[in-house]
Amino acid sequence: MEPNAFRTPDGDSVTALTAAEMRAVDPDRVVTLALPKTGLVGLDADLVLADIGLPSGVYARLDLPEASPFGDEYAVALSPST
Repeated sequence: MEPNAFRTPDGDSVTALTAAEMRAVDPDRVVTLALPKTGLVGLDADLVLADIGLPSGVYARLDLPEASPFGDEYAVALSPST
């Protein structure tokens, strides 16, 4: 077995699988918490960012703008609905 290799329950190496083969579901909508995730780029689904109440100091430590993308909402769309 390859060092640090990931395997499916059948023992197949996932490093040999394509991204489409590795996807377990084909979602219509994905909700991500607090901040957008780079792994969701190019996903063929509506993407929603949900507020989980992180204090502004967390964003400041990450050197992110102080302005919250949420305004008065608990969630905002990051991609247009179809």
